[in-house]
Amino acid sequence: MSQTSKPSEAAATSLLSRLNSFTSRLSQAFRPSLGRQSIARRLVILSLIIIGLAFLVGGVLLSRLFYWHAITTTERDLEEILSNISLDVSIQADARGRPLVSVNRSGQETAFNSPFSGKYWQVSEPDGTLHRSDSLLDFALQAPPGLRPGQVVRDVRPGPDEQTVLQSHKAVFYRDYGLLLQLSAAVDISETRALHRSFNLYLAGALVVLAIVLLGGILLQVTLALRPLRQAERDLQQVRLGEQAEMGQDYPNEIGALVKEINALVDDNHR
Repeated sequence: MSQTSKPSEAAATSLLSRLNSFTSRLSQAFRPSLGRQSIARRLVILSLIIIGLAFLVGGVLLSRLFYWHAITTTERDLEEILSNISLDVSIQADARGRPLVSVNRSGQETAFNSPFSGKYWQVSEPDGTLHRSDSLLDFALQAPPGLRPGQVVRDVRPGPDEQTVLQSHKAVFYRDYGLLLQLSAAVDISETRALHRSFNLYLAGALVVLAIVLLGGILLQVTLALRPLRQAERDLQQVRLGEQAEMGQDYPNEIGALVKEINALVDDNHR
């Protein structure tokens, strides 16, 4: 009987040694070499980095799209102002045949009649004579020199009353009079920039709230995803302590193969 017990004790010792070795490897797998971080912590940190980068890129794109949309709308307004001013320009020759330029102001927007209203137009003659909307008072829009006929240039410059205006300049050549006029239109974008700043603040707040919600979802997902591993650790401890013959079978496919190999190892040592 003593001879029979020796092989059993040797098998049990071998099984416990192998299980202890596997448990040690499993424990090391939960504590990677890069510090004492757990799998859950590493997954959460990686998710935070990805979400942070995604929100950063997404936030910048949304901010730029908002500003681009606002500026595009303003540019369309400038095109409409230039088109209307070109129709309002009238040229007649004086007694000496010199062109006399005038601008029909009737029917224009009331904003062009209110000082510093935020909408402006200007017609510049080659000799420096200026025809301006009443909203400009004595302020002159600065245009780049040397515009070619049909050329349109836009820029952002300081405007009247400490405003920041988006300007559009177009050179129009009147062939019948041999006259090149420069038409200018400007719109105050100070309010647009203020709206852009407000949008950025609301966007940042919304992204922070969304990040908190996503973080909660990630923590829940990681907890649920790692639950089978924790169950496997408990089953393995019970097998090692002899409280059950083998590990359970109710595991996801991702670790099911590992559990089968452990059970096969336990079965081989019991034979």
